[in-house]
Amino acid sequence: MTVDDIGDSNLKVGIVGGGKRCKTILQMFQRQTQPQRTASVVIVADENAKGPGYQHAQSLGIDTTTDFEALGDRKDLDFILDLAGRRDVLIAILVRKKSRVPVLDAVASNVFYDLLNIQKELINTRIFLDTVLDSIQEGILVINPEYEILRVNTPLLKKLKRPKEEVVGKYCYEVLYGEDRPTGPDEGMCPVAEVIRTHRPQHTKHKHIDSNGNTIYHSVSAYPVIENGKVSRIVEISRDITGEIKTQEMLFEQEKLSSVGKLAAGVAHEINNPLTAVLTNSMLLLEDLREDDPMYEDIKGITDETLRCREIVRGLLEFARQETPAKVESDLNKIVSSVVGLVRKQFSFKNITVEANLAEEVPLTRLDKDQLQQVIVNILMNSMESIERDGEIRLETSYDEKARHVLLRIKDTGRGIPEDIKLKLFDPFFTTKETGTGLGLSISHGIIQRHGGRISFESQAGKGTTFTIELPVG
Repeated sequence: MTVDDIGDSNLKVGIVGGGKRCKTILQMFQRQTQPQRTASVVIVADENAKGPGYQHAQSLGIDTTTDFEALGDRKDLDFILDLAGRRDVLIAILVRKKSRVPVLDAVASNVFYDLLNIQKELINTRIFLDTVLDSIQEGILVINPEYEILRVNTPLLKKLKRPKEEVVGKYCYEVLYGEDRPTGPDEGMCPVAEVIRTHRPQHTKHKHIDSNGNTIYHSVSAYPVIENGKVSRIVEISRDITGEIKTQEMLFEQEKLSSVGKLAAGVAHEINNPLTAVLTNSMLLLEDLREDDPMYEDIKGITDETLRCREIVRGLLEFARQETPAKVESDLNKIVSSVVGLVRKQFSFKNITVEANLAEEVPLTRLDKDQLQQVIVNILMNSMESIERDGEIRLETSYDEKARHVLLRIKDTGRGIPEDIKLKLFDPFFTTKETGTGLGLSISHGIIQRHGGRISFESQAGKGTTFTIELPVG
């Protein structure tokens, strides 16, 4: 029988010698899985039953024998591997078997053993590399110069929500951006293309819109693997920096609000006195005029506009004053219920329902009840104006035991907040209303901050807005 006679069937191998090399070979065969497996050891023969390979074979349920000639009685053997190097034993086995069984003698077996050791090292190296890559939480891709993905780590697969089979072998621009050619992202350069062009590492920032319409920022770095002076591979590492970007934006807003507050306080005080004089004199003049007097409407216009200016100044002073909250033990659920009771009737005129879904296990929290009511009313009024007519506003309370925060979410079914004004929402004097000062949300933002809390929002144009207020317990 020759090797060619065996064809594609699974080789049944018998091993002569049960030492360390035998154990190594058994371990290599054990690591192979169907349909990759092309051979399997069915018997190990050695006069020493205590050899490591002999005992490992027994632990795997493989036949073992201390009688070398017993291999000659096995009719299922396709191949014999001689690791003992005893020619007399090998001849006896072949004579006993009386068939042309392919045999690797001791010299050839040593070469085979060395090749298996090299394979073992390669497998161990690959396992180690896969373990390292999967332990890194940043997304990692290995890409060839044709933009084909050769490797991907598990954290990136989880972010992509796709199995490995749908990523490896695909083009990176297809998987990451849904494009049919390497055009790069809408914002920022393509680091892979730049690495191929320059042979140097590249770094950039990309902005994506996820399936929920939220903006996600990634820091992307690409590094070349140079072989024979050419880029043979590109390693791309991406990290989600959305939280860092939002933190930077929040710090910038806080600094800006603080500066505007100081300026507003000085300006408001300077304007308030002359406004009082204008308002007083215009009202005195109005009292002396009849309604049919030609001057009446002009003077009334002056009075109304002056009152409007005073309202703006009052808002400025309130924004700038930033009073320290008078905190007392308060029940968030009761505060929410109280506000809902106040506005429900008013909102019903526009067919807007206001409902409260209050969690039972919300602990008492130290806060300024009046200031928090002001924040809730302000958000509700914005929600009402966003809905205009026929909609719903829902207030929900909950408790995050791990973070020790009470939470209030205010959800509306309004028209939502366009992407281009989201960053300006808490800016003083920014408003989309025809009338108003644009100070309401700025004041609310300051109140929550002085409580040691956080106010944020999520919104999609045409699908409503959710404001979330987080307040620390204690």
